[in-house]
Amino acid sequence: MTQIRAARWKSALELEISTVELDEPGAGEVQVSIQSAGICGSDLHAFRNTSGSGKNRGLVPGHEIAGVVSAIGVGVGHVREGDVVGIEPLLRSVVCGTCRYCLAGEYQVCTADRGPGGGLYGEKVDGGMREMGTFPGPAVFLAPSGVDAELAALAEPLACSVHGYEKIGLRANQTVLIVGAGTIGLTALLAAKAAGSHAIITARHPHQQDAARRMGANEVIGDDEAGRTRLDELAS
Repeated sequence: MTQIRAARWKSALELEISTVELDEPGAGEVQVSIQSAGICGSDLHAFRNTSGSGKNRGLVPGHEIAGVVSAIGVGVGHVREGDVVGIEPLLRSVVCGTCRYCLAGEYQVCTADRGPGGGLYGEKVDGGMREMGTFPGPAVFLAPSGVDAELAALAEPLACSVHGYEKIGLRANQTVLIVGAGTIGLTALLAAKAAGSHAIITARHPHQQDAARRMGANEVIGDDEAGRTRLDELAS
C-alpha cells in the first residue's frame, strides 16, 4: 500500500490536500502516476457549489486524467510500466456489457440499472487530482507515440467533439459552425479540421479568437455587432 497526496473537496470554494492510502493494482487493474488532470466546467460548478447539491464533497475531483503507468495487475497486456496513458472517466463497473447499446459500443447509455454506482471519476469515486490512481484495465488507453500526459488529458474533451460529429455524420468539405471557443469548442475545431471540413467558430474573447486562428479556423466570428450580423447572414 502506497501513501499519496490528493486534493479533496472540503466545502464550497475550498479544497484541502490530504494524504491517502492507495492499494496495489489487483488482477486486471492498472496503477497510474497521474501527471495531468484537466479542470472541466463541471469541476468549477462543483467547486463553486453552483447547483447547491454539494454531492461532490469529500471526493477527489477530476475526470480528464492522464499519466504514466507505474504498475500493472495480473492479466493486463495492452499497456506496460512507463507507458503514457489516458483514462476513460466512465465507471465501467456498472455497465452490463450485454444490452444492445453495450454490444454496439455505446455503453455510456447502457440500459442496466446503475443504482448509486453510475457516473464519472470525480463525481461518484475519487478522480484524477491526486498523485496516483488505480483504474480498471479497459479504462486505460495507450497514448500515441509523441503524445505526452499533458496532451493526453485532453482526450476526454476531444472525444466529446468527435462523438458529436459521428452522430451527425460530418464529412469532408462540409461546413460546420462551432458556437464558443472554450476547451470543447477548440477541440471541436481540431476534430472538424481533421475531418477536412470548413470550420467557422464564434469566440467571445481575443485570446480565444487568436487560438482559433492558430488552430486553423476558416472563419472566426467575434462577439460584437459585426459578428452578430455575420451570424444573421449564416442563418438566412
